[in-house]
Amino acid sequence: MEVSERWTSIAMPGEDLDSPVLWRDGAREGAEVLVTAKQGDRVHRFSLATGNVVGVVGGPGMAPGTFDRPNGIAIRDSLLWVVERDNHRVQVLALPTFRPLGSFGAEVLVKPYGLWVAPAEAGRRRVFVTDNYDAGGEEHRDTLAMTRRVWMFDVRADGGTVTATTLRAFGDTAGRGVLHIVESLWADSVSGSLLIADEDTARGMNVKVYDREGRFTGATVGDAVFRHQVEGIALDARPDGSGYWVISDQGKARTTFHLFDRVTWRHVGSFQGRRTANTDGIWLDASPLPGFPRGVLLAVDDDAAVAAFDWGEVLEALRLP
Repeated sequence: MEVSERWTSIAMPGEDLDSPVLWRDGAREGAEVLVTAKQGDRVHRFSLATGNVVGVVGGPGMAPGTFDRPNGIAIRDSLLWVVERDNHRVQVLALPTFRPLGSFGAEVLVKPYGLWVAPAEAGRRRVFVTDNYDAGGEEHRDTLAMTRRVWMFDVRADGGTVTATTLRAFGDTAGRGVLHIVESLWADSVSGSLLIADEDTARGMNVKVYDREGRFTGATVGDAVFRHQVEGIALDARPDGSGYWVISDQGKARTTFHLFDRVTWRHVGSFQGRRTANTDGIWLDASPLPGFPRGVLLAVDDDAAVAAFDWGEVLEALRLP
């Protein structure tokens, strides 16, 4: 099934774009798309309405407000969270000013890639960060590294500062729950399920389902469905508990986006854009937006641009409610 992109941004082939996020700026009309640039060491800003460039945040460096190979990105409330692989940290910036508030994780993170930020509870947020450093081959695997594929932090961001407590790391060392190559993850705040993409095309090619305490549930998603690297994860979470997981299959020629039932993880449909390919990160906002009445799915296109899909058009094409 093919669904046309509503727009694709200008190509920035030297920037090596990775992960998008939607930002609704309450102080202005409209919304923006922010996307990390791993080679550019910055975050680009695009208009959601048109895909046109709005601005840029940061630049290379180690100081607050600068980045070294930013990868994963998220927004919770009025906070922007950016994972920096080569600064070995998660940096937090205040919106809409992009003022740096602080960072965390540098004391334990080795090669961090993706993150998921839980909604605030009593002023605190649980943050999950994938750490994908080399664990060796099958014959001489670093078992300790395998138990540190995902780190959990307890983070408080208030009063203009960020404080974080490292809780623990997790990852199975044997069986179906082993996390071989990890980057993207997403949790369902209602069910407590934490889905972690395994990008290893030899041993993975599915999504492992953990719980939010770091225990493998025994379930996997997408076995025999994915054909390429399993990449971005997003969730269309409906108020009644239904909805769909969206997981990208990173084909070099074109990316396939697979939809799975939120509760049963049953595969319910797939689609491709007309041109979007080689997708790393994705982001889904299924709430009404100007020009996107049923929401928008954002996807990186071949490391160089961002594509926007009308989520209502996707559901209609797949005949899903």
